[in-house]
Amino acid sequence: MLQVYYNKDLFDAANVPYPPTNWEDQSWNFDKLRETAQKLTKDIGTSKQVLGALNTFSPDVQVMLFGGDFFKQGAYNTGYIDGQVDVLTDINKEAIQYNADLVNKYKVSPNQATLDAVSQVGDPFLTGKVAMVLTGGWGFWTYNTAKFKWGVAPIPWHEGHKSRIYADPWNITKGSKHPDESWEFVKYLVDPKAGGKTFMEKTSATPADTTLLEQWYSQVSDKTGITVEQLKQLNEGAISRTEDILNYSVIYNTINQSATEIWNGNKSVEQGLTDMQKNLESLKIKK
Repeated sequence: MLQVYYNKDLFDAANVPYPPTNWEDQSWNFDKLRETAQKLTKDIGTSKQVLGALNTFSPDVQVMLFGGDFFKQGAYNTGYIDGQVDVLTDINKEAIQYNADLVNKYKVSPNQATLDAVSQVGDPFLTGKVAMVLTGGWGFWTYNTAKFKWGVAPIPWHEGHKSRIYADPWNITKGSKHPDESWEFVKYLVDPKAGGKTFMEKTSATPADTTLLEQWYSQVSDKTGITVEQLKQLNEGAISRTEDILNYSVIYNTINQSATEIWNGNKSVEQGLTDMQKNLESLKIKK
């Protein structure tokens, strides 16, 4: 599931209200996120610099959050993108322009050079130099070590918005020398009365087994100060908006490489997406 994690200490210092937890709250939209990021951005170019927002998602996910898609429905029906690339739509251009403007126009998001510099210190959000980060459910365990108070909000509202599933499966390799023992261990890891429960308690990872959700809600509520009911809103709202596609690693790299010049301000959104369309169409992914 995809969400917005935010630094409560930075919000409090700037006297900015926390975002809501209801996915259907249309007041929490992308204009509001930008306005909030502008209020939180300060001391640009100094050692005390704070940036308002960081969108960690790849461009194909960014357009989904606006209701767009780089691929036609046939790609999801079959799992393959051949003949299904559809990058140059108006809604896709709107989404990418919005994110490019956060970096190049409004200066509330880091450019690649700034992001690389901050990342040398550690996770950008954990440095306390980024007020909001758009990322996945792994934030619940990634930010466990934060030295500041943090909260979670939905992805901003947009008409028709959708999301993507990121699965973290336990795997047994085909060439395993001990497949039976491995299977027994995997069964232990997913058992809600054994490893599944322990893993959730130690990491705060969202449990796959729904019988553990109530305990997870309580555990995360204690850490974040968000009520159990609000966490239910966040979790259930995120789960209801999902789509996925196969052969994602090659597609992901092609999309990111094509978008680099847009984020750097060296190409317009129109030209960058035109290049992306050509690059994706040139992929020869075997079924």
